[in-house]
Amino acid sequence: MKAGSHSPGYGYQVWLSMAKHRTFELRGLRGQFVIVDPETKLVLVQTAIRSDPVADRELFDLWSAISSQLR
Repeated sequence: MKAGSHSPGYGYQVWLSMAKHRTFELRGLRGQFVIVDPETKLVLVQTAIRSDPVADRELFDLWSAISSQLR
């Protein structure tokens, strides 16, 4: 990934999200997530012990709904 780019990618245990501005995610084992939007200072943390792609989709839908209200 090119320095200063806003392309999605992975490095140093962090996922860079595709967005108009820089957001990032820390994805842990069995559904543990931290999603951060530095611009709005929004942080969403989920602790879990599971592996369910449907629940993960719900988490990202929740993130989208909350973050869209702050813009």
